[in-house]
Amino acid sequence: TVRTGAPSSAHTSARHGTGLVAQRVRKVEGVDLRDVIVGHCGDSTDLDYLMRLADEGSILGMDRFGMNETLPLADRVATVVELTRRGYGDRLTLSHDCWCWSDFFPAGAHRAARFPEHSYCYVPQTVVPALREAGLSEREIDTMQIDNPRRHFEDAARRFAAR
Repeated sequence: TVRTGAPSSAHTSARHGTGLVAQRVRKVEGVDLRDVIVGHCGDSTDLDYLMRLADEGSILGMDRFGMNETLPLADRVATVVELTRRGYGDRLTLSHDCWCWSDFFPAGAHRAARFPEHSYCYVPQTVVPALREAGLSEREIDTMQIDNPRRHFEDAARRFAAR
């Protein structure tokens, strides 16, 4: 990230608080934390932890929607809504961390067997309506799905070009 100017995403464990570790390492290495998406933050309802990450400038990847075995949809939605209410909507992205193939599971096991709701359509078909029902506006949802990812890439490029 420092050499290339490319923004990055950190694969973290919210349960173990490793987003803070990822930020600390990147900061020591000279990375601007505004250029980092801290992944798998959607696995946590710990608002203090999530706000600490966002307060450092990073975007929070609320990115495992559909993996409801890990954290139910209602909890994930409530966390996004509360963070938005507290003024952090401009630091959230929504996605599903879906994959078409993985060697994580035993041979022959399919993602759908373990996570039946985990699909490429889950965010637009299930999450967005749930966020609307919970009180978020179209503008707030668009900020998370369109504006924040675009800003993540454009601002990183601008900062790099200015060096």
